[in-house]
Amino acid sequence: MLHRWTGAARRVTTTLLVACAALVAVPGIAAAQAPGPVVGLEIRSADPAARTVSAVLHCVSPEKAGRTVSLNVDPAVDIAALAPGTMTGAKVDTASRTIRELGPMPCDAKPQSEPQPGKPGQPQRPGEPDAPGETGGPEDVPGGEDGDDFDRGFLSRVWKFVAEVDGYEDGELSVTIGKVLNLPKRYRDQDDDLIDEDATVLVSKARVYDRDGERTSRSALDDAEDVKIHGKLLPEEKWEEDEDGEPVPTIRAKKVYITG
Repeated sequence: MLHRWTGAARRVTTTLLVACAALVAVPGIAAAQAPGPVVGLEIRSADPAARTVSAVLHCVSPEKAGRTVSLNVDPAVDIAALAPGTMTGAKVDTASRTIRELGPMPCDAKPQSEPQPGKPGQPQRPGEPDAPGETGGPEDVPGGEDGDDFDRGFLSRVWKFVAEVDGYEDGELSVTIGKVLNLPKRYRDQDDDLIDEDATVLVSKARVYDRDGERTSRSALDDAEDVKIHGKLLPEEKWEEDEDGEPVPTIRAKKVYITG
């Protein structure tokens, strides 16, 4: 009796092992377990030889959407499917900044910019800025849009502006910009027309925080003297005008921290 029971147990164990091995061998099972978030990518350039791409992020948090990032492409991924101008969903391993798997776009997103077939993407080391889930600036994208003096890459990023408050009214904060924090060398001349200049900050959709870092109402900006603004500089054709009808730099804020 014991011999028959032992033989049956062995047969069951062998069957389970064979089934598990077959499951692992099914195409797509291992890929489905690949690490990293699923994001939307708008491919701007690709370098098949280096297996890298430059892409605009979509279907991510507002703070990261629109950033241009450089990513490696896993050998298992068909890089021919990442032609400039392509909109695709991708599973990205943020630790190695590598596209592991392609799929449909995870959200309804429209193309943001023109592809640049002649500019290969440059790989970046893990931990450098712009991997999904990290903070930092986008890849350098030369040339402005529609006559702007600012690079498209600079306009696409959420920057941190230190400013002195001149007044607040109807969802608009009037400030004098003192500094742009964490400005990479490639954008070192982009703040030349901003520092010590008047600017308008659109805060109607921004989150406001007091000196203790606690969320507060926008009305608290009435008494603010100094602020740190997390926001995007708008293209020049969208700048607000001052009382003399002259356009002034305009920032669409995502967060405003009252610092003084």
